Amino acid sequence: IQGGGNTGNALTCAARLGLKPRIISKVANDPQGRALMEELEAEGVDTSSFVVFIS
Repeated sequence: IQGGGNTGNALTCAARLGLKPRIISKVANDPQGRALMEELEAEGVDTSSFVVFIS
């Protein structure tokens, strides 16, 4: 189970099957947001379209 809920789980499964999943989303510039990005990237999910919200 990965961070990001159902979407994170599906993206991780797709990457593990050899696909090249990509996510377009917005995350906060805080420890949780960075951890989510790092976790998905480590699984092979393309997070280059993430928007990092700076408050």
